[in-house]
Amino acid sequence: PPPPQQLAGHSHRLRNQSKNNPAIADSLRLVRQTLNFYRYINRFEPDRFVLVNIPAGELNVLDKTGRHMLPAMRVIAGKKDKRTPCMTTYIKDIVAYPYWNVPKSIATKEMLPKIQKDVAFLYNQNLEVLDSRNKVVDPEDVDWNELSETNFPYRIRQASGCENSLGLIKFDLENPLAIYLHDTNGRDLFTVTNDRWRSHGCVRVQKPVELANFVLGKETFDAGFMNRCLIDQKPQTLSIPKPFPVFITYNVADVDAAGRLRFYKDVYEVAK
Repeated sequence: PPPPQQLAGHSHRLRNQSKNNPAIADSLRLVRQTLNFYRYINRFEPDRFVLVNIPAGELNVLDKTGRHMLPAMRVIAGKKDKRTPCMTTYIKDIVAYPYWNVPKSIATKEMLPKIQKDVAFLYNQNLEVLDSRNKVVDPEDVDWNELSETNFPYRIRQASGCENSLGLIKFDLENPLAIYLHDTNGRDLFTVTNDRWRSHGCVRVQKPVELANFVLGKETFDAGFMNRCLIDQKPQTLSIPKPFPVFITYNVADVDAAGRLRFYKDVYEVAK
């Protein structure tokens, strides 16, 4: 059965156990919140959609009956002070070998002090400096010590390739916050740690090839794509058959692929 039916069954059992038991009553509240989220999804009647649950650190692709179209995959979401926002959006296209256009806040607050200390930081990170006309600027021609957070006329871009922070595949989401799903150059983090809340807000995807091929409706990327490191590649935008719905949510209570009720850590401490 789809998640709402499974959750409704769990909700009924919890309700019968909740009398004079505050802990179970609180669990019931969390289940009801998630049920309301699934009711909200049903308003859109999507045939297939991506569901990212931040507390679970997980991405699923479901159809309208709740059937899993792909095995669940891990994600890395925003850390507590750089939270991934909940949103209802869609994938509008997929980019192979993307640039990373560094957000201005990261460029000025995190990168600028390192550049001022040693301009080699730019070369070591494969970063380019662009002016207001999107022309590449020689870093040696910039007086970095004269720049500040409020006086920064440049844009910083990381060149495409295996060391790019976005990895080799980006899923471009329609939203005004520059939030998207993407591969990563730190894929080992999916297996060496359980701390999967460490990004600046975007969502890193464990299995981008599988997700991209499903969204594109054909095997565009082969099994070896992630292991090849082609040089001098320019970003290639791939059109998808139609916009693919994406729901990024914050469900502390939810059911897993086996229909078991799960409670996840309230990593942002907002479900109290």
